Amino acid sequence: MTYFHRAERTWRARLDELGAAFSDIHFLPEYGRIYEQSYGYSAHLACLRSRAGLIVQPFVRRPLASLPFLSRHCAGGDSADIANAYGFGGPLGRPDAATYRAFERELEAWCEEASVASEFASLHPLMADAQRGLIGDGLPLEFVKDVVVVDLGLSESELLSGLRKGHRSSLKRAQRSGVTVHNVPPNAENVAAFAAIYSETMTRLGAASRWFFPEDFFSATIEHLGADRTTLFFAH
Repeated sequence: MTYFHRAERTWRARLDELGAAFSDIHFLPEYGRIYEQSYGYSAHLACLRSRAGLIVQPFVRRPLASLPFLSRHCAGGDSADIANAYGFGGPLGRPDAATYRAFERELEAWCEEASVASEFASLHPLMADAQRGLIGDGLPLEFVKDVVVVDLGLSESELLSGLRKGHRSSLKRAQRSGVTVHNVPPNAENVAAFAAIYSETMTRLGAASRWFFPEDFFSATIEHLGADRTTLFFAH
């Protein structure tokens, strides 16, 4: 088992080996760097190769000492959990069952050595079948929520016909009201405006604390993912 941290070139090389079927922004090393910068978590890629294939799993290591109900139990502040960064994660690959079991054992041993108490992973909705097949019956899975996928390659009329009636009505009302949408540069001023609107919206909705991101989260996202993977729109 190899755990890569900071070795972005090696991390990317392992993902490239898996092929386009497992290509997704959530698994990139740059995505983990956002959490290193904004939260101070360390980003890792667990990797195991056998004759039967390659298996990888990206995650971030999150210290537990900052949690009030655990602080007095975390001697030296070393205890942590591991989880995928915001969105989706879990193991990736097409190895045989024996390779996955070996991966599980080595990851468990690493967690024991690294004082990791627990692991959280949300399977990717477009890869969940492959991931479930990889995991098998060894771990119980819990349904959390539906994920809506929209194919942006469709024509405008096809996209509109796929919307719920209420959403189509809202869109028509916005058009009648003269709302216009503009792709704006992700400069500091625009990102700050977006972050303020986001925070105000979460407050108004009474969202849980996990939906309030650190102050530099959005700027870090743009910095690490770049203009080819991020874009910012304003409605006026």
